Amino acid sequence: MKTGIYGQRLTLMEELKAATFLSHARLQTAPFFQALAACQLPLESYVGQLRALAAIHGVLEQAMESCPDERVASVWNRAMRKVPQLQQDLRYFEPRLVADIKEAVDATLKTVEQMRLRSVEQPLTLLGCVYVLEGSTLGALILRPLFARAFLLTGTDGLAYLHNYGPEVHARWAQYQQRMNGLQLSAEERAQMAQAASDLFAQLEAIFRALFPFQPESKTFLVTSINPEAGRHPVPADTREVQASLRAADVCWQRFPYFEHRYGERGRLFARSDAAWQATLCLYEPAQILQQVRWLGRSRPATPPARERINPDFP
Repeated sequence: MKTGIYGQRLTLMEELKAATFLSHARLQTAPFFQALAACQLPLESYVGQLRALAAIHGVLEQAMESCPDERVASVWNRAMRKVPQLQQDLRYFEPRLVADIKEAVDATLKTVEQMRLRSVEQPLTLLGCVYVLEGSTLGALILRPLFARAFLLTGTDGLAYLHNYGPEVHARWAQYQQRMNGLQLSAEERAQMAQAASDLFAQLEAIFRALFPFQPESKTFLVTSINPEAGRHPVPADTREVQASLRAADVCWQRFPYFEHRYGERGRLFARSDAAWQATLCLYEPAQILQQVRWLGRSRPATPPARERINPDFP
């Protein structure tokens, strides 16, 4: 256990704060936040942030809920989930068909891939990632009015994620600190957790620097603009085909309520990204089309996976 300047033992939370101080400070210098304060941040940057966070939280929250380590269960609870609020915000912006920023998507996918690897090899260290994202609820108190002013948002419309915990933010943070400081960890486990937190701060910095500024040619429509957790599979380049696919998915979703009962909101998003992917099948040979349709027709797991591409040459 590390000690402070007067020799006193640091709590786990104090150790994490000290270990991530510089990486946290670097993140705060990203031009994204300067543009936000000046009301010059493009909508693509804000919605891109929501999509990135939805993908990151989606992977992290699944890992937390399935982790067999009792120490994780002593810290994590379902009331800490942020995916529902992020999905609510993204649904609010759906009608605007906001484009993706390719470099930000690439940085996000790299982050979630590394997080999935951690969930297999060192699941306990993901509590370091939770530390980073749980701490952002305090920062939301400052950022929320800036986003509201920049994009003329009121109430929780487009701001549900930043309203998370409402007036209980400080109380919830204090409770979280208590649970974290109560963990029984070895010095090595503490160091690994601090490294995971520092890594995530660095990855978030890469995402935010990709979100703003960006080149006009970086704007594109990827599957992440439909479903942040869908991975890298192709969707039509023609927005009319995308809109037709989404309408077809929504009709199917409404006609068969079982899907919503079993999969929830994440299932609706996967239905939409699946439909957009199906619209690209005309590019393949009949045998490949049949293979993919049969795959889609099989029984789906309760948590739909990101689709593997049938053509690795697609972007």
